[in-house]
Amino acid sequence: TGIGKTMAALYPALRAMGGGLCARVLFLTARTTGRRSAMEAMERLQAAGASAMAVELTAKDKACPHPVRDCRPEVCPQARGFYDRLPAALEEALGGGRWGAADIAALAQRHELCPFELSLELARIADVVICDYNYVYDPFVAVDALMSGPGGAALLVDEAHQLAPRVQDGLSAETDMHALRELRRETGRALGRRDALYRALSGAIRALDALAQEPEFESGRLEAPPKALVTALYRVLDAAGEALARGAGACAAQAFSLGMSWQYASTHFCERYAVLTENGEEGPRVRLLLLCAAPEILARSQRARGTVYFSATLAPFDAAKRMLGTEQGDACLLLASPFDPAKLHVRIAPIDIRYAVREQTAPQVAAEIAAHLRLHRGNTLVFFPSYAYMARIADLIADEPGLEGTVLLREARGMREEEKNTLLSVFERPEAERRPALCCVLGGAFSEGIDLAGDRLSNVIIVSTGLPQPDTRVRAMQRYYQEQGEDGFFLCMTLPGMVRVIQAAGRLIRTEEDSGSLLLIDSRYGHARTRALLAGTLIGDALGL
Repeated sequence: TGIGKTMAALYPALRAMGGGLCARVLFLTARTTGRRSAMEAMERLQAAGASAMAVELTAKDKACPHPVRDCRPEVCPQARGFYDRLPAALEEALGGGRWGAADIAALAQRHELCPFELSLELARIADVVICDYNYVYDPFVAVDALMSGPGGAALLVDEAHQLAPRVQDGLSAETDMHALRELRRETGRALGRRDALYRALSGAIRALDALAQEPEFESGRLEAPPKALVTALYRVLDAAGEALARGAGACAAQAFSLGMSWQYASTHFCERYAVLTENGEEGPRVRLLLLCAAPEILARSQRARGTVYFSATLAPFDAAKRMLGTEQGDACLLLASPFDPAKLHVRIAPIDIRYAVREQTAPQVAAEIAAHLRLHRGNTLVFFPSYAYMARIADLIADEPGLEGTVLLREARGMREEEKNTLLSVFERPEAERRPALCCVLGGAFSEGIDLAGDRLSNVIIVSTGLPQPDTRVRAMQRYYQEQGEDGFFLCMTLPGMVRVIQAAGRLIRTEEDSGSLLLIDSRYGHARTRALLAGTLIGDALGL
C-alpha cells in the first residue's frame, strides 16, 4: 500500500511527461495479504488517473469451484467449449480496471468458464499482473506468456527476502518412508492395488528401504543422487502421468509432483546440491537439497525488462546479492524508515537464552514477559524460537500474579488459515477487561503478512535473536558457503535470524499514527554484529544505533 501511495503521488507528473507503461508489470508476492495490498495500490493508482488493467492470479485448486478438480473437458462443464465462450468474457473484462480473484470468479460464473484459465487469459492482456512467485520462478508452474508479448515484462518482487528460500525448496526434492507409504495407501484406496501407480510406489518404497541399509546412508556420505531410488521415482512419475490422463485425483497429482521434483533435482544435480540422509521419526528420509538458488533466480530475472526486489529486510546488500544473484550495474537503495522512532519504545532484557541454559533461565524469561504485560496495556504478540520453548514459558507465565486481565493464547503447529484467522479475530475487538497475548513462533504464521494497525496491537515481545535450528539443512548450507570462502554462520544463521526478528517486530508499527512497545529478550542483542543488522531499521533508530 505504501508503494501505491508513492506511485499515485508520482503518477500525475509521469503522465505530464508523457510517460506510460512500456512493459507488462508483474507484481510477485508470497502471501495472500501481499496480493491484497497490491490490489489496493492499483486502486490508488487508478484513482490518480492511471488506466492500467490489473489482474490477480490465484492457484488452480483454490480457484476451482468444484469439490474435486478434474479439468478434462468431458468431465468439467467450464472446460468444455471454453474458447467458444471466452471472447464474450474478455470483452466484458476490458470495461473494468481491476480484476481480483473474487471478480474473476464472478465473471467466470456468468460466462460458464474455468476461473483459473480465465485468469490466465486476462493476464495475457493485462498491464499489471499480481501473482505468486511461482508464476515466474518455479519452472513447473511458470507461465512463460506473462514474460513475453509487446514490451516484455518488468518484475516487482515483494518481500524479496523470502524468494531465495522459496526457489531453493521448489527446486529441491525429498521423500521419506512414511510419506511414500501414506501415498501408496491413498492410491490403493482410489485406484486399487493392481494399478501401475500403486506398483511403482511399492518399488520406490523398496528402493528407499534398501538405500537405508547401506553404510553411506547412515553416515550421510552420499555424494550423488541414489540411482536405484531415482529410477524408482521416475517410474512413479510415468505411472502418475498415465493415471492423471485417465482422470485420477489427488493421489496421482501428488505422486506426479513428487516424481517431477526428483526428475528436476537429479538431472540438475551439481556442486550447489547436497544429498541429505537421515533416519527420523518418519523413517528413512532422502533430500536433494539446492543450497544456493542465485543462478536460477538470476536466469529468470534476466528475461525481464527490469527487476526490482524490495523488502524491509534486504540489508546488508552484499548478502542479498549472494542469495538473489547480481549483475554489474545493479543498483541498491536503502531508505530510512518512514515512521517516527519516538513512537516505538524499545527495551532489551539481556537474559542468556542459549539452548544449553534455557531451562535454568526460563523462570527469569517468564517473569520478564509477565512484568512487561503488567506494565503495558493493550494487545500483545509474544514470539519464541520454538514451539517447545513457547509451551514451557507460557506455562510459567500462567502462574505469574497480576495477569488476571490477560488472555494467554498460543499458536499451534500446522494451523489452517481459518484457525489462524480465528485467533487473530480476538485482536479485532479490543476490550479493556480482556487483553489478548498471543504466543507465536518466530518465522511462523504470525511473523509476517498480518496487519494489526491502531489499537489492535500495542506490544510485541521477541524472545531470542531468531537463529534457525542447526539441522542438517542449515549445516549443509553453512558448509557450502564456508567452502565458497564466505561466512556460512552469518549467512545461514545470524542473518536469517535477524530477518525473522525485524519482520516480527514490524507487526507493531503499521501506520504513521501507530505507537507501541517492543521488548527484545536475549543477551546476544548486545553483540556488535547483531546490533549492526538493526542499524538503519526502525528498531535501530529507536535504540539510537
